[in-house]
Amino acid sequence: MKNYFGKAIVLFMLGAIYSINQAEAQTTPPAEVASKFSKSIDWSVSDNFTSIDWNKWCYRKDDGSNGIGEGSQYAYIVNNSYLSLKGIGANKKGGGLSGLKTSSFGFYITKFRFVGFPEDHSSVWHPAIWSSPWNMGTNAKFVSNGNGGAWLEIDLMEYLGNNWHVQLAPRKDNVLLANRPVMMNRDYGYNDWVTLGMEYNQDGYIQAWEGVNGTWVKRGPKIWYSGYENSESKVFYKCKGPQYWILSNKYHQEWGYHKGDSWLHVDYFYYYPTAGLTNQRIMSVSNEVSLTLYPNPTSDQLKIKGLKNEKYVFQISDTQGRMLWDKSAKVNGNEISLDVDQLSSGLYILTIKDGVGKETINFIKE
Repeated sequence: MKNYFGKAIVLFMLGAIYSINQAEAQTTPPAEVASKFSKSIDWSVSDNFTSIDWNKWCYRKDDGSNGIGEGSQYAYIVNNSYLSLKGIGANKKGGGLSGLKTSSFGFYITKFRFVGFPEDHSSVWHPAIWSSPWNMGTNAKFVSNGNGGAWLEIDLMEYLGNNWHVQLAPRKDNVLLANRPVMMNRDYGYNDWVTLGMEYNQDGYIQAWEGVNGTWVKRGPKIWYSGYENSESKVFYKCKGPQYWILSNKYHQEWGYHKGDSWLHVDYFYYYPTAGLTNQRIMSVSNEVSLTLYPNPTSDQLKIKGLKNEKYVFQISDTQGRMLWDKSAKVNGNEISLDVDQLSSGLYILTIKDGVGKETINFIKE
């Protein structure tokens, strides 16, 4: 009898460890690519939605005609566990949150499910987890990615009509192109939790992943966005840079049959930055303002926005620690542009110093 209970305890412990490992496999990047990304979640952008952190999010703005409603009846937390974005059919409006901090290259993970989406016909509801240089929020934010009117909307998940998909929606001259590479489509299991991962690689490609029973599985082809032709995507120009993330469940067009209430539940949204890159957003050396570094990667000019109107020291070193660039400059108008055109292609370290301290951030010269 003692042996029986001893074996049972061992099996229970092994099962618990397996369950923990399963859960961990769904909240960290796949082992195959993990070395490319930071081991730590960037919590300035990420959220596990035990509450709504208004330092990270604001309501997506209700402009009166965009199918979005503001307030706690549309966006709220359930049991300190997950975000619920409710669509109220009678109001023809649904909930949405807009990010207040940008992010860029890295690995993104989200877990979500739909509730109230009949699987036998289409719906007017348009839930999505996607990125944009405009956050479309009540606290309006915009970031320049240094590419003019070329930018890349990433649809980590988008439901439209009668199925949901993972796709890229490139724009040129701020116009959405007809060619939108799709990595994944699904039209079943709407009420089941789904875990998706997105590898947004600074080398010029995006790869979708899905967590299945504790294992990451690649979904769809690797899509290139880096400015040269690829037979799988045919995206010919550069679309990259920092963006805001938007989570919403809007009332879309009247084409859908189902017009009752609906919900998009989001359990978590995690961002692992690319290893060696601190992102475009950094804190100032005096920890009083938020700075933006862009574009990153860059081909000629490296811009820093958010500085005070005072004197700073700017230093650039290579990854071996060799100083290549050391200049002092007075900032006027909150922004300064550094000419890095003479640097060879590669990874560099920018150090910013003022009278209080210093801050370092990596950047890539193309």
